[in-house]
Amino acid sequence: MTPVVFARRLLGFGLRWAGGYLERGRFEAPPIPHLSIETTNVCDSDCVFCANSVMKRKKGPLRMERFKKVVDDFVAVGGTRMDFNVTIGDPLLDPYLLERAHYVRRSQQIAGLGFVTTLQWLHRIELRDFFEAGFTWLSISTALSGR
Repeated sequence: MTPVVFARRLLGFGLRWAGGYLERGRFEAPPIPHLSIETTNVCDSDCVFCANSVMKRKKGPLRMERFKKVVDDFVAVGGTRMDFNVTIGDPLLDPYLLERAHYVRRSQQIAGLGFVTTLQWLHRIELRDFFEAGFTWLSISTALSGR
């Protein structure tokens, strides 16, 4: 590749990058934010980045009545994406996980629902039930630096 061809490609890349970076509305918050709900703060992992091991709150699942109110309020304001995460607990240890997913999926406007997990506890759930619960994404945490 000649220096002139390289310079043209580099300039083209720079212009495309700057155009995307300066795109109108890029730094504006969406009208309805994404909602993350901590459905449980229970987790058996001891990841170095997580505050679970020093958390002082009582460990357990979020009460279903409170969960339903949060979901209903979010749907009422037009929310479309939510997840069952805020880092502290593993949603697979939530005894109401599938019930919660079915409750969220009753609302057709919720387009995305998922969570982050270590997958250590997936064996506790019948896979058919898990797949039919309506999750649209799943992220697997692999904290290889854990204790």
